[in-house]
Amino acid sequence: MNKKKTIGFSCGIISGMSYGFYGIFSSLLLAAGITDLAIIALPPLALTVFFGIKVLFKPRVMKEIPWKIYLLLILQGGIVSTAMNYSYINAYASGMPVGVVSIVAFCNVIVVMILSYFVLSYKFTLPKIIAIVLAVFGVSLVIGVIGGGGNVGTYTALGLMWTLLIPVFYGINVVITAYALTKGTDSDAVLLLAQGSSLIVVLVFLIHPLALFQDLFGHMGGDVLLWLAFLGFCLIPHALSYATMQEALKRIDPTIYQILMSFDPVTSLTLGIIIMSQVVSGLQLLGVALVLAAVIFITVMDGREASRENDAGEIPGAPEEPTLSS
Repeated sequence: MNKKKTIGFSCGIISGMSYGFYGIFSSLLLAAGITDLAIIALPPLALTVFFGIKVLFKPRVMKEIPWKIYLLLILQGGIVSTAMNYSYINAYASGMPVGVVSIVAFCNVIVVMILSYFVLSYKFTLPKIIAIVLAVFGVSLVIGVIGGGGNVGTYTALGLMWTLLIPVFYGINVVITAYALTKGTDSDAVLLLAQGSSLIVVLVFLIHPLALFQDLFGHMGGDVLLWLAFLGFCLIPHALSYATMQEALKRIDPTIYQILMSFDPVTSLTLGIIIMSQVVSGLQLLGVALVLAAVIFITVMDGREASRENDAGEIPGAPEEPTLSS
């Protein structure tokens, strides 16, 4: 595997692992009495601030973005990202089992593979399909969808609707981001535009800025642990995860990136064992093994494919110049 893809795989793994901290930090914030709407406002807020600061040191990148990409990223953040987060909230509010929501959300990898074929000219390959099946089955074992555990909840038509919308919006998010990067858009500018748009929509339609401020600081006060949870929530599963996501999508197929995101539930499980003393079943350990097998399999097969492309005189991992489908 060449250096470009090695870096891409490494960033994808870091992105998946860091996103696995989402549950631990959000649980601490929820336990402190902070509302769901306040927590859902934190990701776009944190990402807008973090990547806004980075863009301040290179303001020219905002001027270099074609107006069509500008519009696309604003729509992505304001509509797609916000709709994805809103779907998550409503799925849980409708009583859907947490494990079911998680495994359905992870199935966005299928949406990404289909959209990548039409939008980015990436191919359907047997290794991708095998890796997806292994990863989905492994994740279902890790979070308890198969074998019991973690599935206390009720199924409703409304809950199922919101749950099924999550992977659709999630997949569209990833592919639009990858498309913008292939057009030479600066990765920090991509996050700033998309998440800034999402933040505006959240603060206008979901929670007033003053209410957000009162909710957060009224509950945290002088509690050092809660402040660490707040900073950790903003930095690790968001700033770090999204920054490495951008670097990964510059170098590898979006479908492969989403397979690497299977490290998210594995990390969550590991943190639950270490921090919350959770008991792990044999099926969950099997699920971890299957996820790792899927990642190793797609890594090896993608490396072989890159070698064949090199032997044939092609640039590994480089699709044809992508054109956004009408």
